[in-house]
Amino acid sequence: GIQFANNADEEIDALATMDLRTQAVTDKKFEPVLQGFNVSPADSASTIVLADYDSNFITYTVDTKKDELAVFSEIYYPKGWQITIDGQPVQMLRANYTLRALPIPAGRHTVEFRFEPVSIKVTDAVAYAALLIMLLTAAWIVLRKFLFRSNSR
Repeated sequence: GIQFANNADEEIDALATMDLRTQAVTDKKFEPVLQGFNVSPADSASTIVLADYDSNFITYTVDTKKDELAVFSEIYYPKGWQITIDGQPVQMLRANYTLRALPIPAGRHTVEFRFEPVSIKVTDAVAYAALLIMLLTAAWIVLRKFLFRSNSR
């Protein structure tokens, strides 16, 4: 189940009164993420298995018998993370004040969290451009040296 709190203080206070194995609490601002999603008690037949992990991506295989709200043991940090279920973009929410949560529809799915912030892409583009300029400059210097050596003979 999921409980909504009006602010972060209420969210933290609610943590002391609930069974975190079967319940989660989130800020009301995340309610639109769950719109149209039927959150129900956890099903022991459903599974979430960590399939692959690296510093910039995490992949899970999920088999749920009904719609489930998965609370992951990773810190909620939305900036730069791209989340997909079976390749389709989805939005995560914050649960229990610090953790990631994701509504997952019934069935077998692959859930991917990829860390791809725009700042990294810009930094990579600048680094590759600088490397290209350095290589072209070095090639021009070497070429110029051989051309002047050929002309001076």
